[in-house]
Amino acid sequence: MQASFALALLLLALPAPAQDAVIVVDAALGPGADFATLEDALAAAGKDDLILVRSGYYRLPALEDFEIEQAVRVVAEEGASVALGSRITISGLGADETVVLRGLELDFTPLHASTHPLALSLFQNSGLVWVEDCRFVGPVTIPPDYGFQAPQTVRVDASRLVLRGCAIVGGGIVASYDEIAPLWMRDSEVMLHGSVVRCHDDPPDITASPAIRAEGSLLFVSGSAVQGGKGVDVGDGGLCGESGGPGILLAAGGAPSAAFLLASDVAGGPPGEPGTFPSCPPVAAGPPVQADHGTVTELPGSARSLAGPATATAGATVTLALQGEPGVPVVLGFSTGAASAFDPALSGALLLAPPLALVSAGLTGPAGALAYAFAAPAPAPGTETLQIYAQAAFMSAAGSAVSSGSAMAILVPGL
Repeated sequence: MQASFALALLLLALPAPAQDAVIVVDAALGPGADFATLEDALAAAGKDDLILVRSGYYRLPALEDFEIEQAVRVVAEEGASVALGSRITISGLGADETVVLRGLELDFTPLHASTHPLALSLFQNSGLVWVEDCRFVGPVTIPPDYGFQAPQTVRVDASRLVLRGCAIVGGGIVASYDEIAPLWMRDSEVMLHGSVVRCHDDPPDITASPAIRAEGSLLFVSGSAVQGGKGVDVGDGGLCGESGGPGILLAAGGAPSAAFLLASDVAGGPPGEPGTFPSCPPVAAGPPVQADHGTVTELPGSARSLAGPATATAGATVTLALQGEPGVPVVLGFSTGAASAFDPALSGALLLAPPLALVSAGLTGPAGALAYAFAAPAPAPGTETLQIYAQAAFMSAAGSAVSSGSAMAILVPGL
């Protein structure tokens, strides 16, 4: 469905933060590039600026991080392949600040591919971290310059995180830790949409771990696949094999956790090869969820999704792809600010900060799909970019349910 000119006027009326700069990073320092390194771009960026990253491999010296301590957007250029070889650390965001990461790959599997075993670390953020279309893979060997292995790939500590269309894969940890998990969270809120979280396929000499470990946290999993770690085979870690790890572990420590699952495939890891000694206990697949300290709620219905491009030029046609129940009306919301407020009655989280621009998008088709197109509005005079967040509400007879969201950067022509 094509939007009318009225929608463009609504979008233009939304308040916009002072997003006046686009910083272009190009490892080859090609035409139009501002910096060849991501660290220089981060150092130069102001609050709410957009760092547009072209294809390349970006890495820091040993034990250094890409540090983010203010609202900024790090987005791969459309069609670009952007690989990072160092950890991203985000900390100290204020309540009104949002960091957006989109289209980045941190695959630390190959030897010397990374300077740190942890790919993404969030610590004490009052604001929101929004991650789309990213891939985080832990190393299968200890990084040569680091000296020991970290038990997580993505660590979320006292923070709020929204993930859409992401993959998080654990590394090959070669020792036992109580806190092993590809996605680990404590005193946090994590909204997981259309993503994959799993342990490494067959790490050696490792006690089977959960794919997600939560302590004192709120976890929402929608339209995603989660699988725990494989149990140790006999001979690899002892005289007896071990059972698989849980898909999700609500661990003891702090307040009880709450997990809400919607139309997701959550499974425990497969068992290891069993031992043959009479004293060896039987082995089995891990449970989908192990609730040691918390509650698990299965929400009814299907996952609702919304996907849009990472960037668009002002005046160009932007098409959003929506998926939900068939034959139901859909209302689209747009905002220049992001939020994350989970509501089980809506089968999801409200991801848009008021004020909102609302528009009727029409009815979903027989398969539940709907495409909605609109003209990208121009950023305010004197600025180079406008950030827009979009989310849909599906209005079925059983009530309203919200979709995942998408973060889009609108650019002035010529960038």
